[in-house]
Amino acid sequence: MSDGGQRDASANVALGDFIAGGLGGLACVVTGQPLDTLKVKLQTHPDVYRSAGVRTLAEEGPRGFYAGCTPAVVSCLFLCYGQCVRLVQWLSSAMAAAIISMMVA
Repeated sequence: MSDGGQRDASANVALGDFIAGGLGGLACVVTGQPLDTLKVKLQTHPDVYRSAGVRTLAEEGPRGFYAGCTPAVVSCLFLCYGQCVRLVQWLSSAMAAAIISMMVA
């Protein structure tokens, strides 16, 4: 395979990681944010929010469960996950090779 072909394949893998990470992160936020919102309300004001879910729905509507989720949705952490895993794998193999070479010497 030529060098250009390897770059194209690498770009396709990175794009796939970007899309999969973004969709996975979005799914995580959509499912986890309402529970996290309830947890925070119960932890900060346990006497006020005994029925936190019902109260949040009545006072703020469904959007109240997703308050503060914008930073999590646009977070680069989810989008870069695949590349971070590859970097750690590459560093681990490089470190293993360095340790082996030191043990042999």
